[in-house]
Amino acid sequence: MKRKALVVLIVLLMVFSLSTLYACSSAQDIANNDVSPEMGAPAEESQDDTGSESTPDRKIIYSADVSLNVIEFDEQVAKIKASLNSDEWFDTESVSSSYAFFVVRVKTERLDAFIADITEGISSDAMSLEKTATDISLTYQSKEDQITALDEEKTLLTTYLEDESIVPLDAIRRIAEINTEIARLNGELNSFDSLVDYSKVTIRLNKTYTPSPDPSYGERAGGTLTGAWEALGKFFQFLGLAVIAIFPWLLVIVPLGGIIIFGIRFKKRQKPFHKIPNKKNKIKNNPVTANIEKKKDSSPENEPPKE
Repeated sequence: MKRKALVVLIVLLMVFSLSTLYACSSAQDIANNDVSPEMGAPAEESQDDTGSESTPDRKIIYSADVSLNVIEFDEQVAKIKASLNSDEWFDTESVSSSYAFFVVRVKTERLDAFIADITEGISSDAMSLEKTATDISLTYQSKEDQITALDEEKTLLTTYLEDESIVPLDAIRRIAEINTEIARLNGELNSFDSLVDYSKVTIRLNKTYTPSPDPSYGERAGGTLTGAWEALGKFFQFLGLAVIAIFPWLLVIVPLGGIIIFGIRFKKRQKPFHKIPNKKNKIKNNPVTANIEKKKDSSPENEPPKE
């Protein structure tokens, strides 16, 4: 039983290898026969020689890079957005006051019409355009051949396992690997189809400025007068703000300063202590009291006794 299963697996591997070699050889024949016009034979003649079955459908990815310098910047941004259909979209959109950057996905069948719409009315010296085309036909055909070979291997394995009561574990694992590989290849083909159907357009938009003519003397005089009035208004605005900023400090500084000044003046009005007149000195200096004292001194009672 094990030997029979091993033989079947070897046969399947040989079939898969032969199918892969056939796919690679057919792709190589297509590459050798598909000669560009510069080398002599056109591509249509090679298709007749090799047969339609070995010739892949053309799979070409187109892209464009557009740079525009415009004066009407806002109008051009609106024009780009209006040029898209409902099934087309922006991959990237960045807009500033004088520069815009877009990455747009446009249907390949109307790529030229879209570029013509967004560049209408713009001179050639104010724009640059670069278009590229990438042929993925051989890569696409190779992946399709791999999927065909895997499908054939899976069919043989399934047919063999239908007659077996016990399914070998190696066969189950191989079928799972085949399914995973087919899913991966189909995903890559779907990605290729999307890139082929929708082209990538990169747009760079720059705003340009036209120099204004020199103003007349009257315009300059009017501008100077207007500027002077504006400067005067700004000065009064600054002055008002300064008053508003100082006002809370004045509420504290003015009363405190008044108290300090009043204290200093009050202190200056008071005479020093040593300059205050003595009451005894006032009595001595009084002429009335001076005469009384003088009489007392000259009276006989106050004379000293005689010896």
